[in-house]
Amino acid sequence: MARLIDATRDRPLGEVAEADLALLERVLPAGEGDHRTVDNDAFLALVDAGASSAMLDAVKSVLDVEGKAEVRWEHD
Repeated sequence: MARLIDATRDRPLGEVAEADLALLERVLPAGEGDHRTVDNDAFLALVDAGASSAMLDAVKSVLDVEGKAEVRWEHD
């Protein structure tokens, strides 16, 4: 398991499976370090790629009013 974190606010978003983390790394372009920029298009790409509901809920919770956020993760 890994903890998905709002990189801007340093706020935990939830626990995600390693398979979801691998999917996130594959679908979203690399940012700085472990950061990935998530927007509405990225969210839809995760849906299309078969991300779990836990991953989708965590990502959806961090999108701001402009539909964009930075996320990172920490391994347990």
